[in-house]
Amino acid sequence: MVTESGVIMQLLEDEFPGHAPLLPPPGSAAAGRVELLMRLERRFFSEWLGWLCGADPSAQRRFETLMDLVASEMAAAGGPYFLVRALP
Repeated sequence: MVTESGVIMQLLEDEFPGHAPLLPPPGSAAAGRVELLMRLERRFFSEWLGWLCGADPSAQRRFETLMDLVASEMAAAGGPYFLVRALP
């Protein structure tokens, strides 16, 4: 069973090469942007989970700071999703 969304996207692209790609071509500027955003998404989840389940009193502030970064990246993407403009 595969549960990681990035792995699922790559498996779908590999399995159905004749369809519109979900990810930009490897080595392209857009691929680099996608990689950065995917890392941000993982960091977002980690910080949220740390705030939700942890006992660190600074966890909420770290999560809120990261939320500002996420909002900024979504605005830069031009929509409510990270990859709106990153795809070809």
